[in-house]
Amino acid sequence: MFFLETHAISITGDCGFVEWTMGLKIMGKEFIYPGTTRLLFGENGLIKEHRDYFDFCGPTFGPVPILGPFIRWLYSKFVS
Repeated sequence: MFFLETHAISITGDCGFVEWTMGLKIMGKEFIYPGTTRLLFGENGLIKEHRDYFDFCGPTFGPVPILGPFIRWLYSKFVS
């Protein structure tokens, strides 16, 4: 299983952002990753730079019994 849903798209000048949700199944377990993509366009209108921003560790390791609480604790130290 794999899916990619786009939500909001914003383009201003030569810069665009796409908000999305990606889901995939690994060894029978489903993982959902919300993220954002930044696109920079060249003068010809083609994409010249692409960067994705999403949290891989939280959704992947958060449900793991011993590792999950540690990951959440670590995030609380950075996001508080």
